[in-house]
Amino acid sequence: MSKRVISILVSLLVLAISVTLLLVFMLGSNKKDNSDFKVPLNCIVRDLSLTVGEKISSFYQTNDETAEIYFEVDKTDIIDINKDSIKGLKAGKVNVTIKIVASKEEISKSFVVEVYEEGYLFEIIPLQYCNYVEQSKTLNVLNNIAIFEIKIYGLSGKKIEIDERNYIFDENKLKINYEFGNYIINQISQDSEITINFPKINFNIKLKIVCKF
Repeated sequence: MSKRVISILVSLLVLAISVTLLLVFMLGSNKKDNSDFKVPLNCIVRDLSLTVGEKISSFYQTNDETAEIYFEVDKTDIIDINKDSIKGLKAGKVNVTIKIVASKEEISKSFVVEVYEEGYLFEIIPLQYCNYVEQSKTLNVLNNIAIFEIKIYGLSGKKIEIDERNYIFDENKLKINYEFGNYIINQISQDSEITINFPKINFNIKLKIVCKF
């Protein structure tokens, strides 16, 4: 092998070693930089509304699960609050400050909690063959069938999902079905009255049924 070839091979070997060392240095430097980088402590929280006795969890978010959580309230008898849950004790409004401490870093944010007395509002939405008079709680039926929807809300405005109901009729035997979120009353032949009972929330809706045909 000629001296020229040997010289070329040595040069290539030196170049390869130099490139390798450079890459190792750069990767080590980046790793150090990444290890020194720290995401700032953060917290997400919003104003809340709940009823007396209602308990909710996951009402705030932080990016450090090991952080210590503290709360300050301007009224102590409205809510019961800790890092896991918040519960309404009595009606009223309370200002809350959440403090989060982690690795010598501290942040705080404020939010408002409103607690309402337990109670419900309802809305009758006529869909077919009927109309509804809110003042007298009367469902005017235009045929021997009526199709309508009922929505129930807490006093805070939160919609209540109902998965159980039963019906109480007067002496007139009506037939009522619940299908795809709608109420269907058929076999209507004369004025009547119906009570729709929602036992899980202890709430009743009484409707007058008035024939308009």
